[in-house]
Amino acid sequence: ELSSLMPAFEGDSQPGGLMLSDEVVAHLDQPVEGAPVYEQKTRAVLAAFAYWWTKRPQGCYERLTKLCEQFPDDVDLQIERARLASELSQPRVALRTLDSFDPLDSGMLVRKEMAALNLASQLGDAARAKVAAERLFGLRMDTKTQLALADQMRRLGMKDKAAAVLRRLRGGRARDERTDLQIANAFLSSGDQAAAAEVAYTVLRRINSGRGSSRNSSLYRQQAVSILKNAKRLEPLIEQAERRLASTPSSTRARIELAELYTAAGQKPEADELWSVIAKSKPNDARRLIERARSLYQTRSYKQAAEMYLAAFEKDPSQMN
Repeated sequence: ELSSLMPAFEGDSQPGGLMLSDEVVAHLDQPVEGAPVYEQKTRAVLAAFAYWWTKRPQGCYERLTKLCEQFPDDVDLQIERARLASELSQPRVALRTLDSFDPLDSGMLVRKEMAALNLASQLGDAARAKVAAERLFGLRMDTKTQLALADQMRRLGMKDKAAAVLRRLRGGRARDERTDLQIANAFLSSGDQAAAAEVAYTVLRRINSGRGSSRNSSLYRQQAVSILKNAKRLEPLIEQAERRLASTPSSTRARIELAELYTAAGQKPEADELWSVIAKSKPNDARRLIERARSLYQTRSYKQAAEMYLAAFEKDPSQMN
């Protein structure tokens, strides 16, 4: 009966234009004779979030607080209550709420302690933040959470633990280029230039070998080279790439890699000379043509890039969708 009133989210935490009348909330507040407890609870939760959807967060918070008192073992409600307190600029209340219950499993422990870590850092409570970081260290979590944990540890002066988290990430299972570049940037922020350069160069080699993402290869190649430059590893890599091209002068991949490195280092004449040679050699595969065209476009070799795109379209029009 309420499906027509439910919000259609558009990427924002509070959808705009949704109006649940107070009559609807009053209807949800009415007990249903013979209804099981879980149904009554669901109606109460929906009524509470009706206040959030109509941009009355304080009312939502007050109702969630009552629900937490009524259902003290519901950890999800406790976490939502803490989140609302944080939204209402009450980080100390939010932290106190998080510390009032024990998580039921490791996944919930990660949610709780990451929230506590962020809130304690916001409050300047370094001791509580470090407790949260210690509890999180060693727990299984996704890559994004591990990167956030390493960053917080670094800020708290827990450099050895932060480095250990990053090393664990680095030695984990195969990841996409975007994630590896995030890890490389995290190493760079922690001051480990050697590790940052190694991860970034691994991404660069993967892309140049054709094993990386074809959709964003040019962007990821440029980001990897930028990290190498900031890690002060670009010049040694240029020398290595020059030796590789000298030993395999017919290798287009070696030429592209060196051209990218020259471009990143600001050695425009050397890069332009290589791109000119690259533009004259066209691969037979449409996907490779598009990859080459993207590289040329990024270096503002627009005419050569256009020619590559046209050649790719002639070979396989479906690649241009």
